[in-house]
Amino acid sequence: MRGNTVRRSIHIVLLTAGLLLVPATAAVSQAYTYSIAGLVGVGGSLDETDAGFGKPAWQVTFTSDIAEKTYFAARLGGLHWSSGDNVAEVTSPSLYYVTLAGEYRETRASFSGGFVVPAVYIGLGFYSLDGTDEDGESLSESAPGLAVGLTGDMPLNSKRTLTLRLELAAHYAALDAAQLFGMVHLGLSYHF
Repeated sequence: MRGNTVRRSIHIVLLTAGLLLVPATAAVSQAYTYSIAGLVGVGGSLDETDAGFGKPAWQVTFTSDIAEKTYFAARLGGLHWSSGDNVAEVTSPSLYYVTLAGEYRETRASFSGGFVVPAVYIGLGFYSLDGTDEDGESLSESAPGLAVGLTGDMPLNSKRTLTLRLELAAHYAALDAAQLFGMVHLGLSYHF
């Protein structure tokens, strides 16, 4: 009986040590294991040009190292039109999204004399478009979709833990009102 308790305790200690070492080994191969970014920008519907493209957008991004130069990225964001704007039959719309993507990121800066660290991502998303219809009734529709984008991080400190991030993204959502959306974001990213 006592042997089982000791054996179980050893397994728990080894498992805990292994879990604690996973981020440490990942940090050896990458400059950082995780990052979080807060971004603001502009965007619009690419297939509904009447509403314009300069609409306010926001995004929060979390990334986690999964392999060399490869990250898992989760993005939560929104795009908002003014009270008089229409996207197809939707008046005063707001688009909200969550995307889960694979991101390939260079480990060294490349463009502009080695100042920008580039990345590309592609992922699946879930999109929700809210607004009012032509009769003034509340309208909400949701659909799956795809996201692709390019990012560039410009280090702001010597340890490269704080960066200025520029992101260009295209989204396809299987919504009835509009399907294609584009966004440009700028903000800060913290790597740890």
